Amino acid sequence: MKIGKLTNEQLQALVIDKLKVGRREVVLGAGIGEDCAVLDFADNLCVISTDPITGASEDAGSLAVHISANDVSAAGGEPVAMLVTMLIPPSATMEQLERVTDALCTQAGRLNIDIVGGHTEITDAVNRIVLSTVVLGKAGFWRKRIGICWSRWGSRSPSSQRLKSAKSWAPALCTR
Repeated sequence: MKIGKLTNEQLQALVIDKLKVGRREVVLGAGIGEDCAVLDFADNLCVISTDPITGASEDAGSLAVHISANDVSAAGGEPVAMLVTMLIPPSATMEQLERVTDALCTQAGRLNIDIVGGHTEITDAVNRIVLSTVVLGKAGFWRKRIGICWSRWGSRSPSSQRLKSAKSWAPALCTR
């Protein structure tokens, strides 16, 4: 396979079409162009995003925090917590690992995001440090102020009946 992303058609046929949403808490699941998942936990919506950082070396820690936090924010959530997986090649130095970790902690602190766990592994499966993040955010504010109104979520979710009168995907722009 070619390095990079799958085409939308490949992603749809090989991955997304095989994923089934059965739980009523799932408001938004996997889809082409969807960078977040959203779960409905009664009083709050949980907005979740995951991203790999594979091509950066010097700014990997900062990018890891900002890219996933941005996805959650763009979906109307407030980033709260982050899990980080670090795959480290045997050739990496302790100084490199420390720089990445310091950047992760500094940027997460600036954005008021707690790093609550993850996984760290030294492996010869990678030739540079690779990070994968999961950011969890809350979007209860939108439920309290204007209701759920992200029409982009469409009919993929069992909870979509609550969404069909929406006029815009962006919570800040929603009207009823």
